[in-house]
Amino acid sequence: TDLITMAAKQALDFFVYSLPWTACKEVLVKHFAKFGTVVDAHVVYDWSTGLSKGYGFVTMESFDSMKKAMAYKYHTLDGREVKIKMSTPNPTPSEDQTGRPVVGVSSRTDSPDESIN
Repeated sequence: TDLITMAAKQALDFFVYSLPWTACKEVLVKHFAKFGTVVDAHVVYDWSTGLSKGYGFVTMESFDSMKKAMAYKYHTLDGREVKIKMSTPNPTPSEDQTGRPVVGVSSRTDSPDESIN
């Protein structure tokens, strides 16, 4: 099912932080491909500056590939030492981390080119 597929994918995700502001998807893919096939990678950007917020996510094709990458305490990307750790799933938008409902949660998804009036 889709839930099982999502859980399996999340098990192969890791969080990359302390990225240089110039980091991009291609830099992540090139670096982590040394450890195996990269299924997905993305850097989180600041909408107002267009620069990296300093973190991103990588999904590997296999658990073995992810373990190889995780075996290194530090990685160097674009001359900067970065760290990685296992991704943890976010709580659903309608629940906090204790599972209690959260009032006033917006499901709005603005894109950077949409203006707020």
